[in-house]
Amino acid sequence: YKNTEAKFQIKYPKQWKAVEFTEQGIPVMFFSADYELPEGPNLNIVLEDREEAVNFKQEVEETRVQLPELLPGYAVADDKSFKIAGAKAHLFGGTFEVDGVMVRTQQLVILKGKRLYVLTASATEEEWKAHQKLFNAMYRSFKVLK
Repeated sequence: YKNTEAKFQIKYPKQWKAVEFTEQGIPVMFFSADYELPEGPNLNIVLEDREEAVNFKQEVEETRVQLPELLPGYAVADDKSFKIAGAKAHLFGGTFEVDGVMVRTQQLVILKGKRLYVLTASATEEEWKAHQKLFNAMYRSFKVLK
């Protein structure tokens, strides 16, 4: 999948479906063939453009505080910073409950210039192990275009 307007590309499985959105900031979501509510396997990409330079360390800290506030019962599983192709990145991950179903999620935040790319993968806790390698491959395939 390549989005020249949003300046990124990512590989996704052939059996998955890419759904583009017209809402500003959410260019695309990828759904598995077996996607079902409340939280079937999926990965979405959100863009956040800033007018001023981003203090990535502060951004990470704010997200660390917000996740438990936004997701009831959120329990941290991943929380690490690194670089992807020279860009600052941070991986958050955890579990939370939706309508009695445990959901596992990971959020990869990448800073390139004044734009944050946020890739969020989600699946039920029981489906996570079957999809984790696939999500990791999608993360690794993500590239910011010039």
